[in-house]
Amino acid sequence: MGATGERAVTGMRLVLQGPELAKEVEKASEPAKRGMAKAGESIEKTAEAAERLDKIRKSAEGAYGFIRSAGPVLITWGHTHVD
Repeated sequence: MGATGERAVTGMRLVLQGPELAKEVEKASEPAKRGMAKAGESIEKTAEAAERLDKIRKSAEGAYGFIRSAGPVLITWGHTHVD
């Protein structure tokens, strides 16, 4: 995360109130700080997984579009060239 607490995630922007959050973290106990760190790691891993899934979805949509447009041509070719 940047100094302002902003991070772009799959076209959206997650904005945390940086200064206020920093003050609360400074006042927090060590167990609370560890809990916040784990929560932050979980959020980041979730965002990364969402980005990967979005890329997979876009690839699948592209493959489907190709098959949909090229499929009839390939079927016709197959019928004329395969005994």
